[in-house]
Amino acid sequence: MNNELKFSKLVTEANSCFSAKNYKKSAKLYDDALSLSPIFKDIKSVRKNLSKAKILNESSNNFNEGMDHFKNKNYESAIYLFSKIPKEDAQNYKEAIKKIEESKPLLTKHMIEEANKEASNNKFGNALSFINQGLANDPNNKELISLKNKYEKENDVIQAAQDKANAEAEKYKPKRITKSDWIVSSPPIRMFTKIIIIIV
Repeated sequence: MNNELKFSKLVTEANSCFSAKNYKKSAKLYDDALSLSPIFKDIKSVRKNLSKAKILNESSNNFNEGMDHFKNKNYESAIYLFSKIPKEDAQNYKEAIKKIEESKPLLTKHMIEEANKEASNNKFGNALSFINQGLANDPNNKELISLKNKYEKENDVIQAAQDKANAEAEKYKPKRITKSDWIVSSPPIRMFTKIIIIIV
C-alpha cells in the first residue's frame, strides 16, 4: 500500500474516532498520518484536527477528573479542573459551568464546617485558614466574614495568653551556668585556698 493510500486511510479512521469523541485515539491516528509524509494535500486540515483532538482529549480528562472530585466532595479541586475546560469543548464546557456554580456554595459550606470543627478544638489559626479559603471563593459571604471576626478575636486572646505564659515560664527557667559565670566566681575560691595554705 502506498503512503498516500495509508495517509488517507489513517485520516478517515482518525476522523471516525474524532466523531465518536475518542480524542486520544484520533490524535494518535492523525500523528501517524502526519508521520507518513507532510506533502499530501490534506495536511493542513489534519494538523488542525490533530490540534483540536489533543485539546478535546485534555478537556475530556479534566472534565472526568473534575466530576470525580465533585462526587468525592473535593469542591476546590473540582472547581479548578472545571475551570480548565475550554469553550471549544461545547458540551463539557456548559456542564462544567453548571458544576462550578453548584460547587461554590458547597465549598463555602464545607469551609464553614471545617472552620467550626477546628474552632471547637481551640485551633483558631487553623479555623482562620479555612475561613480565608472560603472567602477566596465567596468574598462577600456574611457568615464567613462574621466567623473571621469572631475567630480572629478568639485567636488573639489565646495568643496573648500563650505569650504571657511563655514570658512567665521564662522567669522560672533554670539558668544555665556558662564558662564566663564560672570564671567570675573562680577568683574568690582561689583566694580562699591560698589563705588556708598560709595559715597552715
